[in-house]
Amino acid sequence: MRSQVMRMCVACREREEQETLIRVVSADNQLIVDREQKALGRGAYVHPAAECVDNALKRRMFVRALRVPSSVDASVIVGL
Repeated sequence: MRSQVMRMCVACREREEQETLIRVVSADNQLIVDREQKALGRGAYVHPAAECVDNALKRRMFVRALRVPSSVDASVIVGL
């Protein structure tokens, strides 16, 4: 039996199985949802709940976790 891969939500800091979280990556100075979780580079995980996404955006947790400039465009993930 294989163990499940665990990841932490950047907003609420709760640990969950990787499949239950949404992976967000940075490409061309904007945040992109990586639904297949196969994009290259650093990724940040967040619950699909609106409050977790909103908290992560307000507290700039994606900027910190992905190590990108604060001027990154987050319009793609606002509608999650």
